[in-house]
Amino acid sequence: MASPNAFIGRTEAPTDADLTAALGAAKPLWDLVVVDMARSWSWPITSGSPMAPNTGGAFRLKRGKRNIVHMAPHQGCFTVLFILGREP
Repeated sequence: MASPNAFIGRTEAPTDADLTAALGAAKPLWDLVVVDMARSWSWPITSGSPMAPNTGGAFRLKRGKRNIVHMAPHQGCFTVLFILGREP
């Protein structure tokens, strides 16, 4: 199991510098997933629900209103959930 979310205790969204500090060597892979997937499929990058001190933050790639990729940053790593299924 991954470590807790890197931004637990914060209420403001992390900056790119915050992500770099938290993810360390995993940041280039994060960028690959986020930037390249978003660019390839023209998906907007959005933050998840507002930052909550008890859960930290998440990032989502969306197609229309549908979440396709959900990412959570941890210290030195991150988790990715791919939400698969047919279009409604």
